Amino acid sequence: MARRSTQPMFQRLALTTLFLALVALIPPALLAYRVYRQSLEEHTLEQGRIAASALASAALQPVLDRQQGMLQALVQGVPKAGGQDVAFVVDTAGRIWAHSIPEKVGESFQPASHTEGFFDHTAPVGPTDRPLAFVHVGLSRSWFDGKLAGFRFALFLALGIAALAAALLAGALADSLSRPLRRVIRALDEMAAGEFSQAIGPVSGPAEVQALAAAAERLREAGAGRLKELQAANEQLDRRLQDLSLVCLVGEAMNRGDDPQGLLETIVESAVNATTARAGAVFLAGERDGEVTAAASRGLTNDGELDPWFRLLRDNALTIIEEGAFLTWQPPPPSGGAGREDMDLVPVVGPVGEEGPPPDNTVEVANPRYLVGSPLRIGQQVVGAFLIAGNGNPPDREKTELVEAMAVQAARCVDQGRMYTASMNDGLTGLFVSRYFRMRLREEIRSAVRYHRQVSLLLLDIDRFGNLNETLGRPTGEVVLQVVAGCVLGSLRDEVDLAARWGGDEFAVLLPETGRDGARVVADRLRDSVRRQPMEIDGSTFHVSICIGIATCPEAGVRPESLLRQAQDALDRAKQAGTGQIRVAEPVKSDTN
Repeated sequence: MARRSTQPMFQRLALTTLFLALVALIPPALLAYRVYRQSLEEHTLEQGRIAASALASAALQPVLDRQQGMLQALVQGVPKAGGQDVAFVVDTAGRIWAHSIPEKVGESFQPASHTEGFFDHTAPVGPTDRPLAFVHVGLSRSWFDGKLAGFRFALFLALGIAALAAALLAGALADSLSRPLRRVIRALDEMAAGEFSQAIGPVSGPAEVQALAAAAERLREAGAGRLKELQAANEQLDRRLQDLSLVCLVGEAMNRGDDPQGLLETIVESAVNATTARAGAVFLAGERDGEVTAAASRGLTNDGELDPWFRLLRDNALTIIEEGAFLTWQPPPPSGGAGREDMDLVPVVGPVGEEGPPPDNTVEVANPRYLVGSPLRIGQQVVGAFLIAGNGNPPDREKTELVEAMAVQAARCVDQGRMYTASMNDGLTGLFVSRYFRMRLREEIRSAVRYHRQVSLLLLDIDRFGNLNETLGRPTGEVVLQVVAGCVLGSLRDEVDLAARWGGDEFAVLLPETGRDGARVVADRLRDSVRRQPMEIDGSTFHVSICIGIATCPEAGVRPESLLRQAQDALDRAKQAGTGQIRVAEPVKSDTN
């Protein structure tokens, strides 16, 4: 379907105004033309009658005296100089006696041909009933037509001027109406494009246009307010998404089984950065009542009593652990008109709404303004607290909720760390369990074979441990196992060597980057450390000894099973040789034994 062409409203208004003006002006113009023509004809006829009567009176005596010369002088005096009018005297027989055109004197008068170009007026000379002659005065139609043409030109000129004036008036009217409307339309287009900052301002014009502009301005103000609300909501949503992504990243790291301690540090650092806090820490409840330890911290100069921020967080961690509720803390305003910068000693109060006197735990903190914390819960048990503190403006509710969410993640991390420790460490000695040890042994052997390095395995057994259990009892045996485990850990390299409880009274030690000679040195040190360590049970003191078997990769094998078998054979030979003995597995030719 073809689309109809459109025309601007104000252009149509201008054309309509011009058309109406022409329609209104043309009938009066036609009427004026008709009236003027009729008046001009009557005036011409009256002038002709007057001239004919005057000429008839003047020609009476010359006609009586038959003075043709006098008549000729009278007739020639009637037309104006340069005019086309004529005057003549005709006798009763129709012969021209005198004529303003001398050539026509003596001719016969033909009325039909004469009246075509003139307004002919006839007057009798003498009595009306018996005239002596007839006077004719002919006023030329060219004069009449000239007068009428001049009037037509003036009339058309007046119509043109009136039409032009109407067009200018219509254009001015259209512009006066369209200018404010174009301003309103431009403002509406800007609003449609999302721009609400430019006000429309006062608009001149009819009341309807002003009302439209006022409505558009109200719409702009409402849109600007709504846009600000949407921008604020978007900013809030962005912040919430950032906080949520932070919590999700921590959750993903926990699901991957990353280091729990590193995750705690990451959680505290993320919370402090997100809330622009001065310091933050995760505190865990100790074994004794009222004791807390800092599991992770950020923004503390040191983790001891010398740091006032540490004291502030630690004391309120005690409060949160005891109360088991969320804490939002702000110091009271200074008394006596002192500024906050003059506050060196700030009383630390308990949770908001707590009744009773505040605890006596004043600390020296430079201008603290807020403390936000949340308890760490594992099930129904409060195991610690997550706190942040700072000098600036307190965090809003969103950031406070972030602290709550991060506290939940920190509690999961603590629980995961405890589960990890319970699954990887022996509950009695604190050493790794054999399952984890086997996994690490496999990894170390693979690395040693790939990079042509050495790794040694030690298997330890407490001499006559079965007799000790039977004579002194099982609790004494457990104490002996714990003391021997401590001696083992004290003789190894931190974060390099690995010790595990292999089973019963046996222990296993893994020595990366260590050959046969180095392993023998470590074994001697272990044996001597255990031998020198006194065992004090119920007031009595005794000593124990251990036997050790050593196997080194790749000499004793390049497979975990072979290396374990060689170390076990060496341990058996050491036990057969007596107490406190050390034996080293001999090199083998192949790894198929």
